[in-house]
Amino acid sequence: MNPADTTDNPVWEVYDEYRTARLNSKYYNCKLGRIARRNQWIEMTLLTTVPGSVLAGFSGVSIGGFAVGELAWGVLGVVAGLLAIYKPVAKLTGRIRSLEEQSTKYRALEFDFRELARGIRRSEAYDVELRDRFDSIMERKRELILNYPEIDQDEKLQVKFEEEVKKELPEDSFYIPPVTHGTR
Repeated sequence: MNPADTTDNPVWEVYDEYRTARLNSKYYNCKLGRIARRNQWIEMTLLTTVPGSVLAGFSGVSIGGFAVGELAWGVLGVVAGLLAIYKPVAKLTGRIRSLEEQSTKYRALEFDFRELARGIRRSEAYDVELRDRFDSIMERKRELILNYPEIDQDEKLQVKFEEEVKKELPEDSFYIPPVTHGTR
């Protein structure tokens, strides 16, 4: 279906960026999920250990007729204490908020690149108007990269999603319009 199946066609800029946006959308959404689950695990652990540790400290606690050992409550208290220290130091809430913003912005970029690709297919050309849209989307991507620099990149996760995106959006699924030599 592709009238000109050349790899040097300028439209590949659009498709490469579309696939990169898709990869980043998946990547940051996954990282968000991981940190959110860690935060939830910590909060649930604190919720279940802190009240029991406090009660154990006030009296000789007995649960269901069985005396609760001081060692068990001591260990739970240490775990709760360490998690209570770790949570603010790790700044999980701030990281979650930042990853939510990143994930949302990459999903928006992905949507815009997908719509741009659809516009190329519909018009069967990569004209000046579509190139201007591409430039506008790239400016938003630039701002996103500047505002959210990658600090702790997960190479294994990135490779996993690269493979997924290649399967979801193979090269032969894109329309390649004929190259026109005009202005711009």
